[in-house]
Amino acid sequence: NGDKIRTVQSFETPRRLRALRSFLGMCNYYRSFVPNYSKIAGPLLQLTKKNERFNWGPDQEKAFLELKERLTTAPILKHFDPDLPIEVHTDASDLGVGAALMQKEGEMVLPVAYASRRLTDAEKKYSTTEK
Repeated sequence: NGDKIRTVQSFETPRRLRALRSFLGMCNYYRSFVPNYSKIAGPLLQLTKKNERFNWGPDQEKAFLELKERLTTAPILKHFDPDLPIEVHTDASDLGVGAALMQKEGEMVLPVAYASRRLTDAEKKYSTTEK
């Protein structure tokens, strides 16, 4: 939708926490279309933590611009077909976990959906296989 794309493209760099939360709320609605959403949004989400000073730096600007780019380029997701085989790809790092639901169509393996989230401080202590 062109109006939604223009809304994202025209979103100015947040200067206050309220504006950042507004941007992240919009992004969160579309997060399943963005691979590694939690990792990309990490520097922005850090600023929303309780008792965290709002200090916008290069990491936040990079994350902000990357999310805007990812949200305004056409996703290449396919519709789920219950008759096709599925693959689940997972990944874990020290910051978060992610997954992709894939389906093989002909010779191509295409994404159906993405999921990711940041780890809590306690979860960051888990071994990779526990994450």
